[in-house]
Amino acid sequence: MSILIYVLLLAGTFYLQIMFRWPGGVPLLACELVLPVFCLLMSWYLHRCVRAECHTPVAMAERGEEIPVELRIQNRSLLPVPYIRIGLECRYGNSDQVKRLKIEAGIDGRSERRIAYRINPSYCGRLDIRIHSFRIYDYLKLFFFRIRVEQPSEVYILPAAYPVNICAGNKIQNFLMDSDEFARDRPGDDPSEIFDIREYRPGDRPEQIHWKLSAREDALYVKEFSQPVGAAVLILLEGTDWPAAPEQWNSMLETAVSFSKALLSISCSHYVAWPDRAGREIVRTLVKDEETFYEMIRRLLAPDVSSFSPNALFEYEDAYPNMNFASILVLNTDLELKTNGEVIAVFSPADLKSQLETLELYL
Repeated sequence: MSILIYVLLLAGTFYLQIMFRWPGGVPLLACELVLPVFCLLMSWYLHRCVRAECHTPVAMAERGEEIPVELRIQNRSLLPVPYIRIGLECRYGNSDQVKRLKIEAGIDGRSERRIAYRINPSYCGRLDIRIHSFRIYDYLKLFFFRIRVEQPSEVYILPAAYPVNICAGNKIQNFLMDSDEFARDRPGDDPSEIFDIREYRPGDRPEQIHWKLSAREDALYVKEFSQPVGAAVLILLEGTDWPAAPEQWNSMLETAVSFSKALLSISCSHYVAWPDRAGREIVRTLVKDEETFYEMIRRLLAPDVSSFSPNALFEYEDAYPNMNFASILVLNTDLELKTNGEVIAVFSPADLKSQLETLELYL
């Protein structure tokens, strides 16, 4: 628009000079012809004195939670910059889900300006936030120069975890796990590993008595055995033969995370696994506490939806032929929950929270 106005002004001045021999037309026409050169040099100079960066103070956020984004602009010249156009790009991982925002600003000479902006992410996954376009304009907006900003910010958008009522039956509570790893914070019944040695208390079993130490100390001591760290439940994720819609993908992640958190709340260690078609392997992670829960989410957000295989259970049995679980839950991108090959629930993205809150799952 500014260029069009300038061209019309220049044409009008030229027309008045030709038709009416306007005395002031020649000096004005000369100024109008020199003005673009001045503006070009001015915008070139300003773009060399301005620096910008994009910063997000958070590394993780839940879907639906606003993410603060701060744009920092520094002007090292004495002249103010009246008009800056900034293009902010938010891209979800390596997918084609991109959201672009336009921001207009100005900055005084020898100053720094910070522009606060908030983004409400729509999808789960890794969100890359960067300035993909930064233009410095002259005072008449006739010319602009681009500034390259190479500092993207990375934020992981976590799936929301909704309450789920999971009841653990006897087969879960009494499930015997076979593992080479043992718990460090609680005893168990595995005699192959000793958790602690303490003084005898009435009710302790005779086979737990540490006879050598008792004879040496002239008092009864017993051995507390260790608790194997394994998994009684497997949550297995699988895809479909076609790429799932973003809403389906988000709902599957939120359902899986909700089940995992519910199992963790009843102290049920479990595996969450999915087939990675890109790496041609099964990705499996053990969830036993809050730290491993968030590590599982971080790994789960890494793959793209198209890498999920529709034959997850077959591939898992091939990778781990000696698997032993009290219960296996298979969840696909169609939001079908299956156990023992039978569909026990089908969820909808539009009403996922209320469906999970009213679900009663007995394992």
